Amino acid sequence: LKWAVAGRLRPGRYPLWSEEYFRWWFVRQVLHATRGGLSDLLGGTALLPAFYRALGARIGARVDMDDPEVDEPDLISIGDDVEIEHHARFGTSAIIDGHLVLGPVEVGSCCRLEARCMLVRGSTVPDGAAVPALASTVLKGEAVPPGERWAGLPA
Repeated sequence: LKWAVAGRLRPGRYPLWSEEYFRWWFVRQVLHATRGGLSDLLGGTALLPAFYRALGARIGARVDMDDPEVDEPDLISIGDDVEIEHHARFGTSAIIDGHLVLGPVEVGSCCRLEARCMLVRGSTVPDGAAVPALASTVLKGEAVPPGERWAGLPA
């Protein structure tokens, strides 16, 4: 259903109430409607990454997803051997000055995203890096250096 209605969403700046905005809104509604049941049923299994792949996310091998919050699956890229804990948030979208702004979030291989951390559109977590739990946020344009662990708001 997602592919038939919305296709693949791309990074960019789109006016509110435009066709792109409504496609993005539809995907968010689908994710919101399925989120509660999926987290209980699929969280921590190989099926949750497969679900997000089916929605357009690029997710590597051996990715352990507990129950992430994903704004737009088309805009996330996750490497191999990554652990994503409960409610880690991929914030790929924002409403700014009457526009929907979409941007990618990239996570390298061998990374750890702890509970309730947040990656904002345009952020990168390279190979071997970690973002700790509870409100640690990687902002737009920031990249955690490889092998480092950043905490705080901003990280």
